[in-house]
Amino acid sequence: MALEKTDTIRLENGNIYCGDVNEQGLPHGDFGREFCEDGSIYYGSFRNGKWHGVGSIINRNLDMVQKEYIDGEMCGF
Repeated sequence: MALEKTDTIRLENGNIYCGDVNEQGLPHGDFGREFCEDGSIYYGSFRNGKWHGVGSIINRNLDMVQKEYIDGEMCGF
């Protein structure tokens, strides 16, 4: 199993990601940050480039909401 490395990358959607990436250079790991173009920030887990697991979204008004995601799709709320 290859070790993940930490990187800062611009995603295809224009957002900036900081955290662990997999061998393909996609966001992957237990803790990463995605800085979205609308000013919000996602803190949480990623798997193969998608939000996966529990994560928190903080909007530009500093309101925070915790959600759970599976392969980039919100679930359970």
